[in-house]
Amino acid sequence: MLRANFEQNYGFDPVRFFQFEKYLSKLEGITLYYGFGTPNTSNDTNKKVLLDLETPNFIYKEDRYNPEDFDAIFMLCPLSVSYLNWRFKTKKFHVMWFPVDLPKEIQLEDISFDTKYVPVFYTGHTMAQFPVLQMIDRVVNHHLGPMREVFNRAMSASDYSGFVKKYEVLGITKICIVHNVLHHNERLPNYMNKYMDTSYKPFFPWHGNPDVLCMPQLKSRVFEGAIMGCVLLVYKDEYNTMDRYFEEGKEFLYYSTEQELASKAQMILDHYEDYIPMAKAAQKKVLENYGLEKFVDFIVKTLKEDSDTPSHT
Repeated sequence: MLRANFEQNYGFDPVRFFQFEKYLSKLEGITLYYGFGTPNTSNDTNKKVLLDLETPNFIYKEDRYNPEDFDAIFMLCPLSVSYLNWRFKTKKFHVMWFPVDLPKEIQLEDISFDTKYVPVFYTGHTMAQFPVLQMIDRVVNHHLGPMREVFNRAMSASDYSGFVKKYEVLGITKICIVHNVLHHNERLPNYMNKYMDTSYKPFFPWHGNPDVLCMPQLKSRVFEGAIMGCVLLVYKDEYNTMDRYFEEGKEFLYYSTEQELASKAQMILDHYEDYIPMAKAAQKKVLENYGLEKFVDFIVKTLKEDSDTPSHT
């Protein structure tokens, strides 16, 4: 059973387009809850699974949901999972990847590495006063110029068509520039001051630390860029969440500064044929490990393992 609430999700959020319906036979006896809305599990006799793809957003809010209402909860942020398992003395919280579920209009066999003509691209929102995004913007604008606005307009539809267009653009892109962080939003320390005491600090190294400017959040664009055959240039943050899923040097490259990002992007473009094997390796990794069906299998396997494991006392 599927119970999705997208009242607060933006229009082309990939979460809206997960095709779990294809795998309902594997999910027999399980209800999946996902979307931004606060879930209501009343009268549900199935195994109840929550997908929370926004951590560490809202992690400090006591009233977001009650973990007792679910048999398993999957999150993108490893630190959030560690914290919540510790806080609630449970093993219900699990780390997930961002499942890739290609639009039906996209065929991977149509990708031609020989005819990709967009040098670099970045998919996602821009945010003022966020240094990571500022340097990405400057490098992308340097290579694309006015063409970037053309692509942005094509992808701007806040519905399924915008979701499809994003994949189409990635399919003709050589380098996908990505990051896996949230800005150090000033509202979040206020949450912590209200709901948490100092014993929680080891789980959140950014809190009260002016030298840690970002919080971790694994992004869908990592897996989307990889499956569409892009070379991944990944911002090296304090958490290295990327290393859980891909191998540096074989499937992606890190950058730390704007100068390094610009020089590595140019190096790849100057010797693009040498980096096609890296793009293909990342694509293969996603196809074999990080698709939606693999995630459904992971849910089923985790529920079985949890039921065979005694709870914390």
